[in-house]
Amino acid sequence: MAPGEDSDTDTDSGESVAVDADEDGFTADIDCDDADAARGPDRDGDGSCDAIPYTASCGAEMVAILPGSYSMGCRADRDGECQPAEDLHAVTISQGFWIGRHEVTQSEWEAAPQNAGWGYYVDNCVPAGDCPANSLSWEDATKFANWLSVQEGLDTCYTTDGTAEVDANPYDCAGYRLPTEAEWEYAARAGVDTAYAGGDSVLDVAWVKSNSSSSSHRVCTALLSENAWGLCDMSGNEDEWTNDGWLNGTPYPGDETDPVGTGGEYRIFRGGYWNDQASQARLAARNNAGPLDSGPYLGLRLARSVR
Repeated sequence: MAPGEDSDTDTDSGESVAVDADEDGFTADIDCDDADAARGPDRDGDGSCDAIPYTASCGAEMVAILPGSYSMGCRADRDGECQPAEDLHAVTISQGFWIGRHEVTQSEWEAAPQNAGWGYYVDNCVPAGDCPANSLSWEDATKFANWLSVQEGLDTCYTTDGTAEVDANPYDCAGYRLPTEAEWEYAARAGVDTAYAGGDSVLDVAWVKSNSSSSSHRVCTALLSENAWGLCDMSGNEDEWTNDGWLNGTPYPGDETDPVGTGGEYRIFRGGYWNDQASQARLAARNNAGPLDSGPYLGLRLARSVR
């Protein structure tokens, strides 16, 4: 059974499984032993079943992330020279979410019929189907998320008619979307105090200018280390669009719970790419572009809210 589908009561055990009583796309009452419901044991002790990994219909592996708090932004002793708008502050992610184990690959991207024959920047990455999709605008990425939501019977999270708008608070949307900037950094840090996703040595965890041979690489290659939560390539390989807007480099507003960057004509992307210097692959590094801009450095990683 796919995440978000309804199910009946298990009459043999008396336990209910994956019932979406209010038809909001979230399964609020589920059997924690039913792995097909993409939920598992209550690890965080909040009285509800937690998400477990599953594979989306396009083939993307989705990893379950528990709620928690962390320090978001730059700390000079760890990250080197901090840049404007990288202020260190406390962030709480109050609900779990799923995030892609790796960047959306070209084969996953082309699962959407409208993306067949996409005009990628062609580099030396092979086989192409295992390489990250590139040359994607923010609007391209959100259209793909909406398409995947429709395939799985979930609500869509974006208006994609050229206005590049978020339909609602992303944390409240049941469908596929881009991670918020705060979710992205929380998942990338994975509870570990390092400069890059998975360690402090960029060459051990990221494809950047100094080791990429001027090309992207297959996702989750054994040549690099994953981070502590099993996520690949969150530093380097391709930059990744986030859900959030960028308002003239405005600093973070301070300690927050479930923040969403709104306003401004630009969108934030994170992670650095294969032709960047190591400083751009730092987990504190932020960058932005217009929602219709694309280039060989821009890809995406999917996310979904858990309730």
